[in-house]
Amino acid sequence: MHPYQPEGLTGAELATANKEQVKHWIRLTKKAAEADDTKIDLKLSGKVAELRARLAAFLGLDITNVIISKTKASAAVKTETTIDETIRAKQWEHWHVLGDEWFRAAQNQMPFRLQQTGQELPIARDTVLFKSICDVIAAFPLRPTDPIAPPQERLTNVSRQTVNLWIQAVCDGQDRLALVYLHTLRNLLYNMSEGAHFLMTTSTTMDDSPPTPGPVTPSHLPQLPISTSIASPTPLTRTSSLNIINNNALSTFPTPPQVLRTQEAMTTQADAAIANTSSVTLITLPTAATLQDAISQCESGLVARIRAAYGPHEGKKGTAANPAIWATYKVNITRRERLHSVLQEDFDGDKERFFAFFSKPDSHPKRGMKRNRATMEAQASDSTANPRVSFAVNQVVDAIPKCRADVKMAMCDLSAVERLDRWGVKNDFEIWRELGLERYGSR
Repeated sequence: MHPYQPEGLTGAELATANKEQVKHWIRLTKKAAEADDTKIDLKLSGKVAELRARLAAFLGLDITNVIISKTKASAAVKTETTIDETIRAKQWEHWHVLGDEWFRAAQNQMPFRLQQTGQELPIARDTVLFKSICDVIAAFPLRPTDPIAPPQERLTNVSRQTVNLWIQAVCDGQDRLALVYLHTLRNLLYNMSEGAHFLMTTSTTMDDSPPTPGPVTPSHLPQLPISTSIASPTPLTRTSSLNIINNNALSTFPTPPQVLRTQEAMTTQADAAIANTSSVTLITLPTAATLQDAISQCESGLVARIRAAYGPHEGKKGTAANPAIWATYKVNITRRERLHSVLQEDFDGDKERFFAFFSKPDSHPKRGMKRNRATMEAQASDSTANPRVSFAVNQVVDAIPKCRADVKMAMCDLSAVERLDRWGVKNDFEIWRELGLERYGSR
């Protein structure tokens, strides 16, 4: 052991010490040498590896073997499999299993499903919808080459309109599994309608060929009692991955002509009744860019016709005739009605005074006009040089409750006679302006 070696310092500790610790040991070593009147050359500058090497060489410590053994130990730790890596390996193994199943299903012309057929539908358990869907799906074999097939004439026992309504009911319940079932059924019906047309045209033109079996169709497809007030279902995108019938077999079917569209229209009486209710003629409500447009729509009877067609029939309260369509018109219709009531009740139907009151100077001068002092004075004396524009419809409608509340607060201590003596025949909006409380927008 070197006489100047700090107490407790070993080669193992020096090999793993940080820079500040090594500097501290160098200072202790130099201090011990100075106490013995010996001057040593140990610099405190440099990287930590250089400081370790200098101090180890001076004190005669071996740190090489310690570093090598430490490196081997860390390498051994890295090679050990952790729990997280094991979990990830099992997850990838599961993906490989799914891939093998998919590959085998494709070779055997079988559908590959993550959910097995016949599992319970969460929202439709023990209900008529669940039984109907399961019966329909179970009636279809897994492969189009299955020899057992219901007769061709049973193709129209269920229609795509009915399946669309089932899909709408399942979407309302947010049942994804049932939705997958119904999408599959809808694609099957479309594919089989293509196959039916192809086979019928082939059998009529090729008399010497043996009869081709019809496509697979369900033996019994029960219909659900569905209200005729349901709107027309939204068209759904075909999902190719859900087709149970082999895509290779379907690739030989030609694109169905216009005649095939008539076959899709062969539905049950319930389907026809439902389809007829979806043909609703919509009344267009143009955008009211100005107050004049909004008032004109009220006076032309357009607003009243839309309320009578879709809104509540008895006054402005009650159940709407068509809630779905009324929801899209309600805000715009009520705003125009409130605006028209202000014209009739507060301004006595005087449209000129009404439009003049709810107008403001145009803040955007003509392009290229010089805004010097002389021009501004000339415009102030000439009323035609300062065009006025009306407030937006929403600004005026939103200001109505503000005006009523402010005027009511200001008139709370006045009787009807006192109000007449003070304000005369001015309406609430004119009083609101003279009180200095008039504001529009978010103010």
